[in-house]
Amino acid sequence: MGPQVYVQVCSTFDQAGQCVESVWQLAYLASDSTEFEAFTAFDPEAFWSGFGYTLTFFAIGFGVGLLAAVLRKARG
Repeated sequence: MGPQVYVQVCSTFDQAGQCVESVWQLAYLASDSTEFEAFTAFDPEAFWSGFGYTLTFFAIGFGVGLLAAVLRKARG
């Protein structure tokens, strides 16, 4: 983690959206870009894994729906 600093944030707003009351909040500064990128970097492996699961479950649901439709037509 980076160094700790206090920043002033608004805690209460009036009807017009203006700050009425502000407080000091402890925050951490990102010391360099690698520390920040650890939380915001795009992971292609995770993306393709999630995309693959989405397509797999869609295909399973579609197949089950088709099978149910065929069975209903065969009965009736």
